[in-house]
Amino acid sequence: MQAGRVELSEVKLKVELKAMRALIPDQPQLNPIVTIAFDLSRRLESGEVTFAEVEALATRLMDNACVQRALRLREQISYTDDTATQADFAKFVGETLPKGKTDKDFDKFAARWGRARGGIVFTAHPTFGISEKLSDRMVEIAVSGTD
Repeated sequence: MQAGRVELSEVKLKVELKAMRALIPDQPQLNPIVTIAFDLSRRLESGEVTFAEVEALATRLMDNACVQRALRLREQISYTDDTATQADFAKFVGETLPKGKTDKDFDKFAARWGRARGGIVFTAHPTFGISEKLSDRMVEIAVSGTD
């Protein structure tokens, strides 16, 4: 970074965003995200920051968002380790196994396991367009609990 330049800091931008959000009750038309984006655009145009600095900031923000998303996934599914997960699942399935060998017992089992319990959302939103490599990395983070 050149002398006299101010580093593009996500921490400072978050503080600025929080301060702007506090102004909304008195300025309901205020859009803090648009305001910060406009300010960044002006700083870029004036040469105060470079495109490479804005790109690096965006990369850091996206990387952090992916890590946080993976860690939230870990928390949401209550993952601890493979052994515990497999044991919980085996117990869960075992509790639904038919006790007898009648067609009615199997129908009850099939009704329980023959339909989806979760789903996948297909949409054009960019958050769902992540690469397989990034998706795999997010799973690694969710399983390990660290980035």
